[in-house]
Amino acid sequence: MLAGWARSQFVVIVDFDQSVVDLHAVYRVFFDHAQTPARFCECWSDEWREHATALLQERLAQSPDVGRIVRAFRMAQPLVRERLFHLRGLVHRQALPSFVEDAAQYEHVRRLFADDRVVVLRGDYNGDDTLLGVAAALRAADLRLGVVYLSNVEQYLEYTPAFRRNFLALDLDADAVVIRTLGWRVFGYAPGERYHYNVQAATGFADWMRHSTVRRLPELLRFRTKTAETGLSVLDCAPTRSELGPVISP
Repeated sequence: MLAGWARSQFVVIVDFDQSVVDLHAVYRVFFDHAQTPARFCECWSDEWREHATALLQERLAQSPDVGRIVRAFRMAQPLVRERLFHLRGLVHRQALPSFVEDAAQYEHVRRLFADDRVVVLRGDYNGDDTLLGVAAALRAADLRLGVVYLSNVEQYLEYTPAFRRNFLALDLDADAVVIRTLGWRVFGYAPGERYHYNVQAATGFADWMRHSTVRRLPELLRFRTKTAETGLSVLDCAPTRSELGPVISP
């Protein structure tokens, strides 16, 4: 969805869950198969579940991971179907078309997969390899990140010395943004959602990681600016600087 809105030139997805990596192998097959948004959504329907399973088994017959990928599809299919239905409703409720309704956005995302500009990695945001490897690869290709979508990963980790190092290693566009979610009701849910959504300048988040000892997202969101819409906020203030500063891994 974000890649369609941002007209991204490339997408790098990092998740610690292997099933998420496997699910994007399913997306790749379905984008290749479906030439229209409607056809893509049909691939996730209950009525097409068995056909989709057969399609995956045929397309991935030579892959040693085919069994695991099919299992990921069959487990996630009801959830993805529900989410796609929800996204299609946004265009009617908020006049906000996404790749599941807008043919141009859909073709853009589909082309990203076709041109191998979507890279999906299993990795640890606190680890010593994955994000540093992504940072090095992007730098070698003279590419910078414009959108950093953290989803709700910050619910599950602290801003450790390694996390700070890993984020600060990423080269960012001057106007890059961080988009995050938090599934805790106390912060307020966005309309029709079960998450709070927050946006922050990526360079601003880098300053917080570089200068503040804040340890977790709930602490960070205490400094947010609320908007007129419940469940949506921005974080646009400078970091609270500690005298000694945080520890950052080398």
